[in-house]
Amino acid sequence: MDRESLIYESILDNMNAGVITVDADGRISAFNPAASEMLGLEREEVLGRSFADVFLTIEHLDEFNQGILDAIYDEKVGVDRVVRVDSGDSERLLWLATSYLQVVQEGETHKLGIVGIFSDVTEVRKLREAELQLTESVRAQNRELQDAYVKIEDRNQALAGMVKRVRIAAVGIIGLFLAVGLYAIGPDFLSALPGLSDKKVTGAIASSPDRSERLLSVTARPKRMMSSVSLSGNLVPHREINVISPIAGTVAALHFRYGERVEKGQMLLRLDATEVQREIREATAARIKALKRFNELKDWANSVDVARARQSVVRSRLALEDRKTRLDQSKFLLEKGLISALEHESAQQGYRDQKLSLEGAEFDLRNMLAKAGSDEKRVARLELENAVDRLRVLEEKLKQAVIHAPISGVVLRSQPGSGGGSSATALAEGRSVSPGEQLLTIGDLDNFSVTGTVDEVDVVRIRLGQGVRIVGDAFHGLELRGAVAHISSEASRVRRRNAPPKFEVMVAIDDLTPEQRRLLRPGMSADFEIVVYDKPDALTVPIRAVQMRGDETWLRVRDRNDGTVRDIRVETGLTTLDEVEILHGIEANDEVVLPAT
Repeated sequence: MDRESLIYESILDNMNAGVITVDADGRISAFNPAASEMLGLEREEVLGRSFADVFLTIEHLDEFNQGILDAIYDEKVGVDRVVRVDSGDSERLLWLATSYLQVVQEGETHKLGIVGIFSDVTEVRKLREAELQLTESVRAQNRELQDAYVKIEDRNQALAGMVKRVRIAAVGIIGLFLAVGLYAIGPDFLSALPGLSDKKVTGAIASSPDRSERLLSVTARPKRMMSSVSLSGNLVPHREINVISPIAGTVAALHFRYGERVEKGQMLLRLDATEVQREIREATAARIKALKRFNELKDWANSVDVARARQSVVRSRLALEDRKTRLDQSKFLLEKGLISALEHESAQQGYRDQKLSLEGAEFDLRNMLAKAGSDEKRVARLELENAVDRLRVLEEKLKQAVIHAPISGVVLRSQPGSGGGSSATALAEGRSVSPGEQLLTIGDLDNFSVTGTVDEVDVVRIRLGQGVRIVGDAFHGLELRGAVAHISSEASRVRRRNAPPKFEVMVAIDDLTPEQRRLLRPGMSADFEIVVYDKPDALTVPIRAVQMRGDETWLRVRDRNDGTVRDIRVETGLTTLDEVEILHGIEANDEVVLPAT
């Protein structure tokens, strides 16, 4: 076994991937230790035997056998699949890549066989399945929490509204009765009641310690405080996939209409691939030349050029030996006086000339052998790999001349200026397209988004993930829920004169039911409300209770112990039309005195 063969065998023995080769006669010519371990077969029992005799009788290798047989019968280069190997005690998933091997020499195609390379991906597949299950579980839990939160929020809002109406009605009735009673009895009756002048009157009218004024007051109590931003927009598919032309050509046939729904894998259009076919012919010729060069260098020592150089050396060596014999004879005849010194000198010169010829032939042989050094072989191998890769890429492009839908959805027209070309014009048969040109867009209608714009004041209040409520005239009676998914960091460049800057906001709608998907269409108008602030225990007071002194905010608060009224500086939060949230300065149940009207 030569050194090169030893290197190849060492590489196969140390590979983690399994390798099997089947020659043109159907016999197994290579089977490394990794293949033996994965398939559970002894290497010595496999090598040199027919593939059919060894493998086709083993039932749990049916999928593996089919992958090898497909490579043999279909004669395809570079095909991979995942096969299952179940020996009863254990089950494995193997990634199997096969390639059909053949060479073209002097215009004739010679079949070499096939090679199969496989790796154990059982653990990778298990980890992936576990990851998907965990992701789905977390997603389901999040949906349950969101639904529960929405229900609680709706109930709290309804309860708060009911309590507010009851409280307003009760205060109004009590105030009405109190006013009527005081008017009927008169102030003298109150002053005549023993001890009443020393006590605080509960309700809307409170007495100060000096009884010189009557002050209205309210009790600061926690309540839910919310704020939202409302805007309008249009429904759009939450995901849009652009279909790109893989090759240059013309549209040969269309199999869709704009606005109709297509299913994943459905044929959309077919391109005329004349240019790609020309490139394939050129790439095929380049691969044949590169393969011929690689094979020559691989077996360079037995090539025609090296054989000729060796023959030249042999002829020169034989001629030198002949010249040496003649020189010896000339020397002998000269010593006997049978020839002249001039003839002997001519024999010596002929010997020297032939010796130089031999040295030149040996030099040429060494140079010829040096042409197949490690660097030259590596260059030839790389050129062959490049030629094979280019041919494979072009063949894949040829397959892509028939374009299928990458996802299920609705076919949309591409926007002007998108993709690699101007795809605003509808596709038509006979139209030329270029590689990378965007042909059309498919909108995924399993979920929708809503896009709208807000001004520079409201955009700073919006955060990713904030809850959103969506309604629309086209789907009246249906209230959708979602969350803020995107906030533009740059104002829109399309602005009206003297109009404030606008920022785009996109809301992702939560998972839809089949009935909801049936009602929704891309482009429908929608109004959505983004909850930018929600605090269930906000401490609030009427806005007219707040007094501004420069940049500071003050409240008049009655002391709980002695009843005196004093000014307290406070820190405010959210402000509505009639209420202000107090963050610091007072506590719940403090009595806040309102200024006289």
